[in-house]
Amino acid sequence: MNRRLWRQCCLKTPKVCLAILIAMHIDAPAQVRISQIYGGGGNAGSTFKNDFIELFNAAAESVGISGWSVQYASSAGAAWQKTDLLGTMGPLSWFLIQEGQGAGGTEPLPPPDVTGTIGMSATAGKVALVLNETLLSGGRPVGESIVDMVGFGPGASCYEGPAPAPAPGNATAVLRKGEGMVDGDDNRSDFEVAPPQPRNSARAPLPVRLVRFVAEAAGRHRTMVSWSTDSEIGSYGFFVERRNKGEEGFVELPRSFRQGCGTTTDRHDYQFTDEDPPAVPCEYRLREVSLAGTANFSQSIEVVPVTSVTGEVAATLRLMQNYPNPFNPSTSLEFTVTRTERVSLRVYSILGQEVALLFDGTAEVGRRHLARFDARMLPAGVYFARLESGGRSLMVTMLVIR
Repeated sequence: MNRRLWRQCCLKTPKVCLAILIAMHIDAPAQVRISQIYGGGGNAGSTFKNDFIELFNAAAESVGISGWSVQYASSAGAAWQKTDLLGTMGPLSWFLIQEGQGAGGTEPLPPPDVTGTIGMSATAGKVALVLNETLLSGGRPVGESIVDMVGFGPGASCYEGPAPAPAPGNATAVLRKGEGMVDGDDNRSDFEVAPPQPRNSARAPLPVRLVRFVAEAAGRHRTMVSWSTDSEIGSYGFFVERRNKGEEGFVELPRSFRQGCGTTTDRHDYQFTDEDPPAVPCEYRLREVSLAGTANFSQSIEVVPVTSVTGEVAATLRLMQNYPNPFNPSTSLEFTVTRTERVSLRVYSILGQEVALLFDGTAEVGRRHLARFDARMLPAGVYFARLESGGRSLMVTMLVIR
């Protein structure tokens, strides 16, 4: 829930719900949301022995949840069961609530943060996150105490948006996309069905999430490097590193340091200009340094300078880094040409297998060509988008997360 406590879950009473929406706004607690629901624990075909509910704190500060509760009701039911919560959620972190145990399954959950006994349906139901320990009532409860509401599966009587989240099963859960960050007030589009991935408070919080990284030649003697983040945890700052293509090690570029934003869930944009790039193809990457002194590295991006022998590639083809990146389940790519010509844009797996053809035709000069890559049917991992024309090619690296 992003700044609002509760959205429309009852489409039959839009005027009442609209009045509630206008009235209810808070800050950090509204950033705590239900991030995963699994009701197949212990059922036939399940891996885990227990059902569970998972929460995610999307705020940049800690949120105390003692005195709160998670509550469950069947898809069309009006009787609610609850598990009381205790503790504090750190920024950009998870909280695991173990629920009822079945007769099957082979693995226990990771150590839960709180334990309850609710036996949930594997395929349909309603889960609410509530600011107090008072049981809800009715099939479509309303009130200022409801922080988040997720209806899933067919027949769910309460949910956000036009429809409930898709139905999971004994071997699958419903997970909020973007590792819990996605909150479009729409259960159907915010959640996806995937194998259960229980995460507790001991799980390391989300690191810096790099959603954009672009390096491109800007004339004969300049390379523009820019990047964007949509969250940072304890970030001290970023250094830009470079190496000539084919060489082993990266070298930190002088004056490339850009101060990070500590801990934040806001988008931040950064830029650096390399005023002395080599006259040969080279690669750029980012080194992010945390306040604790640890370093994380981005994927590298190849840049072909205009002054090189193969500079015709950069002069006639331009492929932007996909946005967002990392992404789940889809992302956009943009390319341009400086002369009308036939081009293709394909996506390859890390094994070199073609997994998608995004464009194959004549690209017109003066137009921004946009292509959408949908990876919902592909596994998480690294993929490469390759723009080709007449033996020339450019490539960007993409990362699918689940």
